[in-house]
Amino acid sequence: RTVTGILTYVAITVRPDIATILDRCCQGAADPKRIHLAWLEKLLNYLHSHRDVGLIFDGHSAAIIKDVAHPLSQRYAELSGLSTMPYHCFSDANFADITDPQLRSTSGYCVYVFGSLVAWHSKHQTITAKSTLEAERIAACSAADKAAWLHQFACTVPLLFGFKQPGAPAPSEREVPPVPVLVDNLPAIQTANHPRVTGTPSASPSATSASATTAAIAT
Repeated sequence: RTVTGILTYVAITVRPDIATILDRCCQGAADPKRIHLAWLEKLLNYLHSHRDVGLIFDGHSAAIIKDVAHPLSQRYAELSGLSTMPYHCFSDANFADITDPQLRSTSGYCVYVFGSLVAWHSKHQTITAKSTLEAERIAACSAADKAAWLHQFACTVPLLFGFKQPGAPAPSEREVPPVPVLVDNLPAIQTANHPRVTGTPSASPSATSASATTAAIAT
């Protein structure tokens, strides 16, 4: 418990890359099995061999802008402003984890501000999803909660995100663009944008806003 507690602090502060395997290790905190100890040993060996790895804050020249946001904005007309946005949120899910007795899926998201990773999350879902669509929607809802908070924060301090010039009046909440939540599952995107529509998803990704503060977009 002491080791997993220390590693939890490390994962929360500077090492998001160990969040998923650490979650599995923590599942055996009360009654550890041999598999949990093996995972923990591998995790410690990984940290020792990659002790120089850490977060990089590099502004708009970061890889997330050059390799993800910029190509998407060029490929899809509805995403033309994606590369110039100060924030991006990515959501994903791992359906039916076979190592979990209840076959729960795993939700995960990461939030970038000016190309730098500032928030991340990886956790087993509290309910058992019956399909990949359900797992992706549950994960997207968790990401949307974070995106809504970030949008509200940007409305509070617009100068920090470049939405307000010094001396200019503060923009309204509608003038601050929503935080895009990027999802890689087309059925999940369709049901998020059109919850009453069912059927075969369209071939192209939708950029319709899923709520007042988030948008589901295919990567």
